Amino acid sequence: MPAEAMSDALGGTWLRRAIKRRAAAGDAGGVTAMLEELVGVEGPTEQIREMIRLHRGLLLPSNARLLNLVDAPAPTRAQPGEALADKIGRTLRDGQIELATDRLEALSRLEFSDGYVREALARAAAPTLACLQTQRSLLSSDTLGEIEARLARIYAEDAWVIQTLAAQQEAGGSPEAALQLFEHLADSAPDAAPTLLQATALACRLSDWEAASRFAKRALEAAPRNRNLLVGLTTLFSSHDRGDEVIACWRRADERDPHRIWVKVGLLRALDAGGQTVLFSVETLDLLNWCGPFIALAPQDQNYLIDVVRRLAQARLRAGLAVDLAPLEALLKTKEPPSALREWMLASFALARPDYAAALAHLDEGLVADEPANGVALDLHAEKALVYQRYHLFGAALAQIALASPAVINMSSHYERRFEIVHEVARLCQDNDGTLLYPECLFDVLMHEIKTRPMRYDFRPRHVTMVAGSLGQGGGERQTITVVRRVLDDPRVEKLALMVRSTHMRPTDDFFLSAISELPIDLTVYGKDWEARSDIVQALPEFADRPRIVAAVDLLPHNAREEMVRLCRHLLDARPQAVHIWQDIPIAAMACALVGTPNFFVHRGSLAPDFWQQTEHQTAVHFRPMRHAYRRLLERPDFVLLNNSISGCETDQNWLQWPEPAPFRVVYNAVDFAQLGEHTGRNLALRRELGIPDDAPVVGGSFRIMAVKRPRYWIAAAHRVRQAIPNAHFLIIGDGDMTDEVAAYAASHGFADAVHLPGRVSNVGDWYRAMDLKLMTSEREGIPNAIIEAQHFGVPIVATDVGGIPEAIDPGETGFVAPGGQGFEPYADRIIALLNDPEWMAAASRKAPAFVHRKFSLDTVLDQLMGYYGVSTD
Repeated sequence: MPAEAMSDALGGTWLRRAIKRRAAAGDAGGVTAMLEELVGVEGPTEQIREMIRLHRGLLLPSNARLLNLVDAPAPTRAQPGEALADKIGRTLRDGQIELATDRLEALSRLEFSDGYVREALARAAAPTLACLQTQRSLLSSDTLGEIEARLARIYAEDAWVIQTLAAQQEAGGSPEAALQLFEHLADSAPDAAPTLLQATALACRLSDWEAASRFAKRALEAAPRNRNLLVGLTTLFSSHDRGDEVIACWRRADERDPHRIWVKVGLLRALDAGGQTVLFSVETLDLLNWCGPFIALAPQDQNYLIDVVRRLAQARLRAGLAVDLAPLEALLKTKEPPSALREWMLASFALARPDYAAALAHLDEGLVADEPANGVALDLHAEKALVYQRYHLFGAALAQIALASPAVINMSSHYERRFEIVHEVARLCQDNDGTLLYPECLFDVLMHEIKTRPMRYDFRPRHVTMVAGSLGQGGGERQTITVVRRVLDDPRVEKLALMVRSTHMRPTDDFFLSAISELPIDLTVYGKDWEARSDIVQALPEFADRPRIVAAVDLLPHNAREEMVRLCRHLLDARPQAVHIWQDIPIAAMACALVGTPNFFVHRGSLAPDFWQQTEHQTAVHFRPMRHAYRRLLERPDFVLLNNSISGCETDQNWLQWPEPAPFRVVYNAVDFAQLGEHTGRNLALRRELGIPDDAPVVGGSFRIMAVKRPRYWIAAAHRVRQAIPNAHFLIIGDGDMTDEVAAYAASHGFADAVHLPGRVSNVGDWYRAMDLKLMTSEREGIPNAIIEAQHFGVPIVATDVGGIPEAIDPGETGFVAPGGQGFEPYADRIIALLNDPEWMAAASRKAPAFVHRKFSLDTVLDQLMGYYGVSTD
């Protein structure tokens, strides 16, 4: 049916309904005018004559034309297509589907003006489809396809027919053919949009994403303002993980009407879910720019903005500086009048930086502004509670929750879910003084339970478990692997297991994985499926009769909870005599205390955390609980904290404010010098391969090229050395996120040909033998293995005077330290002086191996560790 004819038919239907309403109301003028219009649309058919007779009493006397139609004799000439329509009926009754469709097609091509043909076509559709369904099994696939294609062309503007044809094909097991039938549907057909939505769903089921995208676009063009359609399409694509198509749907709707808040919010949510954080922030700026002032918006639209800002703050926390909030803050401060909503937004952006104090200040300002309107799911006391909760200050959070509106809290699942844990922790910990630090209060519950009723633990003698965070490329991980190899060969340990929290989570997390996998050791990566939530009683039935322990573990932050459950399960299964915890994993130590492991200790390799750069948030959620856990563990007479330097032990004691030095012990790094290889002289072959002349001095480095190692100092010192000693070359083994910056500096200062960056290497000894002197510019260190290893190969050291570095060299004999806070110049000046003193260089090269072999003997370190394991040292 042509589009114009369909429009006329729809107009006639509407007019009939309107005439009935006007007649019921006694509106003579309205009935007369609409009957005139109906005659113009459909002609003086017998049905319309009957309507005129029915409403004759309401017709205006002045309208003689309508009255004359009633009295005029009925037309006797055959209407266009009347004979053909009768033939269609007969052929359908006889089951002659093909002939019927031929005649339907002919009927659809007739010129008409009175609507009879339209009615005939509409009447013929249902029986045609019914007959086709009953005869389907008797038709060949080619014949069936031809008939259906012909019907689809005839009824292109009838969505019901197209939909029925497609449903018949899909039910018959031919979804691809069904999809083709949907292509015939005219976009102007009534109900085209819902039918196109069904076509999109079918294309998705067939994974024909090109067709799905095409049908979705047509549906949105057919009904651009249909909210249910847009939500249906985006939900459909989301269920198939087609994020790009979801974004495309929202974009099309947004382009048609860019000032619909709910559409813009849908687009923003899709961008956020798709990880397009930068574009998400740009679009958010656009939304906030035109939709203000916020307090003039409807409550639902204000709630949309609240959702968007929450998402943006989370995106900033995930992506860091990639999401620039400064333009948004400037916009709010200059264009938006003061209100509770504005101050909450500014607080959210401050929290995302993160700036804890500024966030609370904005919320306090918002509390003196106008309150949010009824129906807006925002309460600033509740928001302050969320800030305190984020910083694990649950006592302060409880105080703010008590001031918040119960109605708003009940309205928002965002509040309810987050405050539930605050109340549960308060009930379990029975806090009386209002501090309630989380998760410290849970550690207190666990330690009280341990002391009150220790677990029974029958250990297996000479079984040892080590726990490590990763197998990355750092010095601490290298130390772990070195000790593992040596312990495996020691008869004092019968069985050794290694529990590793994670591999493959970051690019360097698996650096030593292949090496450790080749060893005869029980290796378990306990951080797999980290997002899964364990059932504590099911995983640890040994605690089924200890409800307070179960509750305290269950309320821990998710990662700590899973770490506690998984390590406890291993300990209860393996029952080692000793647990050696590398680096800072306080939950592992708490797990040992909980199950009753007789010998366990933490083996740190750096200065205390208060020497590290950390945000307030990192302090609150990580380092403050770590400090509390260590202090509670130090109450046990058998717990010790090992460190690989005297200075590290001193900083640990000061950080923990522990009065006695006894629990803080030094165990220097153990270096397997045999594993490193012998010092067989200068590696001229490698130097030549790199294009370094035999007589050129080479300043080397071995470190992760990241901010804490201060690579900017390193390369700036190299440039100054190059200016003083023009034939000097520079070599860094290792990689990191600042590698490109180091290379760019060398290129911009004209000595890129003298800077060599091979990345990570496995045969470090070969590379040390290519160096003449090693430079380390770290901001902080414990005792770095790289310094010890370099001296084994006769390489003198220039390094920062920090941590245990002075203990790792023989000052003035095998190296020198430089002040860390005076820029790169002290490093460069010392290197230049040493390279210009060949006698000192030669003497230092001879002394260095003997010094490190004497101080960092693997056998000496191993004897110390065996004592901490509680196994015989005979």
